[in-house]
Amino acid sequence: MQVFKAFTKIVLNRCFIALLYAGIFIAISFLITFKQSDAFDKFSGEKLTMTISDLDDTPESRELIDYLSKKNKVTVDSHPDNDKLLLNMFYQKTDFMLTIKEGYGSRISTGQTNDLFQCSYIEGSYAQSMAQNQIDKYVKTLTAYIRGGMDREIALNTASELMDTEADVTFLGNETEKQGMTGSGKAFFRYMPYIFIGMMISTLVPALMIMNGKKIKARTNASCISPSKQFMGILLGTVIYAMVVWLIFMAAAAAMFGGELFQVQGILSMINTIALMSVTLAIALLTANLLRSSKPVDMVATTVGLGMSFLCGVFVPLEYLSNGVKTFAHALPVYWYVRASETALTDGNINMGEFFAYVGIQFVFAFAILLAALLISRKKRRALN
Repeated sequence: MQVFKAFTKIVLNRCFIALLYAGIFIAISFLITFKQSDAFDKFSGEKLTMTISDLDDTPESRELIDYLSKKNKVTVDSHPDNDKLLLNMFYQKTDFMLTIKEGYGSRISTGQTNDLFQCSYIEGSYAQSMAQNQIDKYVKTLTAYIRGGMDREIALNTASELMDTEADVTFLGNETEKQGMTGSGKAFFRYMPYIFIGMMISTLVPALMIMNGKKIKARTNASCISPSKQFMGILLGTVIYAMVVWLIFMAAAAAMFGGELFQVQGILSMINTIALMSVTLAIALLTANLLRSSKPVDMVATTVGLGMSFLCGVFVPLEYLSNGVKTFAHALPVYWYVRASETALTDGNINMGEFFAYVGIQFVFAFAILLAALLISRKKRRALN
């Protein structure tokens, strides 16, 4: 227990780095989750910022302005400053400028649709398409009623009533996602390798190097504590630290995603992170045996974390990586974590055999890396003796 207590004290002194990793990641995850939740819970049509100049000033033109005002943020300006408006459009303060030409009312009353407006907009923009679609839909509806023989005033009222009809919006994607993990939940588990690698290496490696250093090792060897008990004390400390880190992230996931975490996709994702944690723990043990000084530990953590994340599909989806990169990534354990995660979080049927095969490969990697770490450690002890 003395070795375990000493190891725990050293780890606690490095906890600031681990808390920094965890705090930033969990805070960003919370923000993304609640922002996405608000986006699904609340829907409102997109409104453009429009400036309208009415040169006709007739019931027909005013009816058009009323219709556009319900759909957009409209400013009516009878004598607009074109230079100022173009400047506002350049700085995206105004999306669309519409001038209703003189004679609009008389033309539209006879079913004519040519030469009614003058428009200014940024070519190819979303605002151009949306505004012109609204105007064209209104004009076509109104002229259809008029050409059909309907009285002008009745046609205006009927067209306005029809245009005011709102569609009942249902989020089909959200209903589908309720059966599994949401987009933010998938992102949470996707980026886990970078965080786990950074936390395990930055915190555990310095502690392991101190415990295996000449001074501590000499004192421990001079005591009545056997080498096997020393090893078990350190191993117990590393495993408990890994379990605490895993539980913190799973608790955060439970707080963010609620019942989603305890459905099939969530449970499989948790199993996958256990395999990942075993891999990162083995990597930390290997790193501690390879480094001679604790100074480059943070640099190694960043390099290994970023390198595996970019090469294995964490930051860049696997479908965007070249065949050569994906072939090389097969030799890295994080690649199999990503494959398992994609299999577990698929929108279709989950291939359980494939998933557990990928998880098993991660445990094989963990065992191989741990074995390499133990062999290097034994070689170093023999060299010291």
